[in-house]
Amino acid sequence: MAEIHLEFWVLAAAGAGLDQTTLRGLLHLAEAAEVVVRFPVAGGSAVDGSTFKDLQLNIEPGFTVLAVRRGGGYLCRPRGQVRLSVGDEVIASGPDEGQALLAALCGWELVEDDEGDDELVPAS
Repeated sequence: MAEIHLEFWVLAAAGAGLDQTTLRGLLHLAEAAEVVVRFPVAGGSAVDGSTFKDLQLNIEPGFTVLAVRRGGGYLCRPRGQVRLSVGDEVIASGPDEGQALLAALCGWELVEDDEGDDELVPAS
């Protein structure tokens, strides 16, 4: 229900001179283009031992790290000097087209299975 209210607010804010049907479609398209992923950090990967400051994942591949699952807990909105290591799980949101690059940085390859779903396999 909150999504519908947001749509109406954005459409109303757009002004009378714009086609609201097109804008509504763009809102849906933008929402569909965002994905949330969970990738474990593999040993020897580009992110293993790196800090978020070094990685700048929000620039390339355009992901915002929401949390890191470490041991039995979570580091929410990790930034700066937080260092990733093997066994951590990165939970991030970003553009669908960037998830293969993020998977590769974490040491994985996204491969489509028989049902059309993505599966993680160790990078070669």
